[in-house]
Amino acid sequence: IHFYKRIMFKNLKLLSQTKTRLSKSHLAQLHIWSSGPANDLPTTPSYPSILLFGFAGSSPHHLAKQAAVYSSLGYNSLACILPAQHLFYYDITQVQACAQKVVEAAYKHNCKELVIHGMSNNGAVMYQHFTQLVTAQYKDILIKGAVFDSAPG
Repeated sequence: IHFYKRIMFKNLKLLSQTKTRLSKSHLAQLHIWSSGPANDLPTTPSYPSILLFGFAGSSPHHLAKQAAVYSSLGYNSLACILPAQHLFYYDITQVQACAQKVVEAAYKHNCKELVIHGMSNNGAVMYQHFTQLVTAQYKDILIKGAVFDSAPG
């Protein structure tokens, strides 16, 4: 797994990457990035893509661990972290806007069949709004499964 984690860090395409410490304004931005299967594995288009929703306050480093596991198994993944302030201040308009951006990223990366891995409350909230949006407006995206990691009961 550590080998694949190094590959993931090398290949992560973070949209707003910075080499300095994250500022408060940086933490308020939605980050979405993609990764593919490990280089030594054949690409299998029959596999669904994995959509990772991070927990409140998580960093790309935290999601890279899960993405590395999926990558080592041959899956493409798309990951995002909802800014925690949108959940803590119950800013549903912003949460819905973030879900819309994730849908756009799924189309951009040709992720039409998805398994969603949501972590904690943040991941559960993104799952809820993403699936509501897909069900209502984007019926060509198929959600094939879900993993809830430490989400509320």
